[in-house]
Amino acid sequence: MNYGVASEFDGSCFLRFDDTNPETSTREYCDSISKDVSWITGKPIENVNYTSNYFDKLYEYAVFLVKRKRAYVCSLSKDVFASDYMGTTRDVGKVSPYFEQRNVEENLELLKEMKDGKHAPGQHVLRARIDMSSPNMVMRDPILMRVRDETHFRAGKCNIFPSYDFAHCISDALEGTSFLSLSIYMYTINLSLSGTTHSLCTLEFIPNNELYEWVLDAIELAKQNRVFQTEFARLNLTYVVFISRISIRFCTVMLLKSQEYHHSDHKNIITRTQIHNLQQTSVARSCEIWCGERFRRS
Repeated sequence: MNYGVASEFDGSCFLRFDDTNPETSTREYCDSISKDVSWITGKPIENVNYTSNYFDKLYEYAVFLVKRKRAYVCSLSKDVFASDYMGTTRDVGKVSPYFEQRNVEENLELLKEMKDGKHAPGQHVLRARIDMSSPNMVMRDPILMRVRDETHFRAGKCNIFPSYDFAHCISDALEGTSFLSLSIYMYTINLSLSGTTHSLCTLEFIPNNELYEWVLDAIELAKQNRVFQTEFARLNLTYVVFISRISIRFCTVMLLKSQEYHHSDHKNIITRTQIHNLQQTSVARSCEIWCGERFRRS
């Protein structure tokens, strides 16, 4: 869809991988997506970018937020925060005790220690200080940075990684103000369109839009340098699994049962690769027409 819109409005398009999760962000996965996008668009993918290019800059913004008292290091475990502090859609949450206990200097020191690998995964996280009573659960002190003892396929050995919500909006801003970005889980397609700025996301990202704007406000990015966000409904087929996380989980289970299993062997898991193998070019064309009409009406 993005490449089609770029072509229609004489813009250029580039692909960005939101590779903030070292466990799922692999060279094989990125190369596969690049290959599939190239097949769909009918041309080689020339402009490829990665969120990992901005890891150092994202850490600097994290430090900035701590200094502004907009973020703090929280030592509650994931389970304890979820059960005792997060609250529910009907009950407000509670502020982490570490927000009051630690001053700016202590938070900065702990954040640096997290970056230097002095703490185990899960021991500390950096949270945004927003509103634990917000009706939007996404805004209840979300995680901005977390410790991961992992080796990133591009960045190498890293001890601290940004969350997707923290990295996505800032990456959009760092890549310029004239682009269109389509977010689908771990990769983003951006369109350079002169004088036009949009961020296109599927409907499940609507609650995250508030956090998107909060982060840009907190890092003091000027309003005129931001993108306009809008959502569109994912095109689904009945009895077919499209969500990549479910597909990967299913394929992993099947792989444990049979080393010869491949996702393309199952008729209810439709991937770009499988459509390519089946030579269903009409499917891609139908998606292009449908998405193009939705974009023009919006």
